[in-house]
Amino acid sequence: GNAPGVPALTITSEPPGAVVTLKGPYEWVGVTPWRLFRNVEGLYQVEARRPGYETWRSEVVLGPGGLRDLSFRMSRKSTVKAFVRSALIPGWGQFYRGSSLKGTLFLAGSVLAGGAFAYTHATYQEEADDFKAAERRYEAATREEELAARWAEVLDRADDADRAWDRRQIALGALAGIYALNLVDVVFFPPAGDAAVPSGPGGPVSRAEPDGLGWSAVASPDGAVSAALHWSW
Repeated sequence: GNAPGVPALTITSEPPGAVVTLKGPYEWVGVTPWRLFRNVEGLYQVEARRPGYETWRSEVVLGPGGLRDLSFRMSRKSTVKAFVRSALIPGWGQFYRGSSLKGTLFLAGSVLAGGAFAYTHATYQEEADDFKAAERRYEAATREEELAARWAEVLDRADDADRAWDRRQIALGALAGIYALNLVDVVFFPPAGDAAVPSGPGGPVSRAEPDGLGWSAVASPDGAVSAALHWSW
């Protein structure tokens, strides 16, 4: 075990304020700088998140002979990476920057506008084919009494094709507008927010939750622990 007042693990980050999750036999969550005053043993996956920074991951062994101190530097999320993602798939850059709502809206809007464009384009092609067919029938007419009716058909088909073209252009404009706005947003309007972790009277807390039916534990920085029976899946 650890000597009284000596943490089993100390985690620091640059910058501080990263939300760290330790996943192993139990799951522990804290915010850097973080000192864990519990006896933990085994192989743990470490994941650190902070708004505006790349997720940091590692693997550590805790317990006797294992790691006692862990320090890491987080890299800021790149505007270039966000731009490239959104240029490939609208909304992807927003997801990368941590704006899930905006990412969902841009992605869904692009899918809907793309579907509308595909539909209106197909409709325009059909109307254009009908117009060309009407022209051929007019040119093939051999009796004078047919010409007026065939020409009226050509004009009707031309009007239908024009309206279909206008609808196609509106859908294309909507798709292009959403795509452009998606790029402007990801470059000039990055998300803002603060990392949040559970807190108690002594400050940020650590949470341990084994899978399945069992006991969950909440440990504060001063070493106090509360436990409860729970089921997790």
